[in-house]
Amino acid sequence: MNIHVRDLKPEEMKYALGTLMYCPGDNAKIADKLIANKLPDLNVLVLCLEDAILLQNLDHATDVLEETLIKLQKAVKENKNLKLPLLFIRIRNPNHLETSLKRFAKYRGILNGFVMPKYDHTVSEQYKKIINSMPYNKFKFMPIMESPVLIEAPNRKKELIKIRDDLLTTRGIMGVLLGGNDLCNYFGIRRSSRQTVYDIGVIRDIISDVVCVLGKHFIINGAIWEYFDGDNWAEGLRAEAELDKLNGLFGKSCIHPKQLGVIREAVKVSAIDFEDAEDIMNWNREAGVVKGANSGRMNEVATHQAWAEKVYTIGRLYGVSGNVNNSASNDLTHLEEI
Repeated sequence: MNIHVRDLKPEEMKYALGTLMYCPGDNAKIADKLIANKLPDLNVLVLCLEDAILLQNLDHATDVLEETLIKLQKAVKENKNLKLPLLFIRIRNPNHLETSLKRFAKYRGILNGFVMPKYDHTVSEQYKKIINSMPYNKFKFMPIMESPVLIEAPNRKKELIKIRDDLLTTRGIMGVLLGGNDLCNYFGIRRSSRQTVYDIGVIRDIISDVVCVLGKHFIINGAIWEYFDGDNWAEGLRAEAELDKLNGLFGKSCIHPKQLGVIREAVKVSAIDFEDAEDIMNWNREAGVVKGANSGRMNEVATHQAWAEKVYTIGRLYGVSGNVNNSASNDLTHLEEI
């Protein structure tokens, strides 16, 4: 990694979502792992106080989570070179966000924000009111698209447009997460390690609509991959991550450290993409379209600028895979008529 996630510029911070891991809020060992740098591929850690914690254990889990933050805050103060991943807390509902903001505001030197589960129109206004009225703007927020409201296809686009409009007027939205397991659960479906979420038609359609409405405005992170052992778990993760990328998502959520390295490799950009992106960003020729140096494709500055900026930032953060094919033509003159 050429640049640490905490050193990203504010406009680049959304690309931290390449590798995101959920961890139960009552995991008392996670602080030691972070301090010992045992999770080097992790960019975003979400400490969960929702589905991973039974309601009767919420108070205890919250106390353990606070002890984790205290320990990490002390470690950062003692070691200025310690770089933590971005830290988020997954709360349960708007009221829980309000109480959590009050309790955890003092840790905003290391705590980066909150994750809002089952986000839809029934809670969006309340979330917006709470967030926009905060006396400080340090925290970032990420809603999860997993509400049962998204199940009904005829109303889904209208619901997503309402969500989009509320998110665009809510302060500090960093990105959008997908709750693949929750969405599958509504249908009583669970994919195997040899299947991807895109093999499930109803879930594929929901993802497509989410990307269609929200993808222009927000980075959307891929759904959790729940397999981390046994046959085909890594191959299945690679296959789904590749389809995530192809369908407009970025990065992936996971639940086990073994998955992080696979996801980071999947997020890397190819050497050819990075070279073309760099060329487009440094455009200094009169022609508006040229052949890529080694890609054998067209590069057009007017239509590929946004792509180039995205690829260049991802390459800086996650690295570049493969080598440029130097046997290809390096002719960068104006495209000849076919």
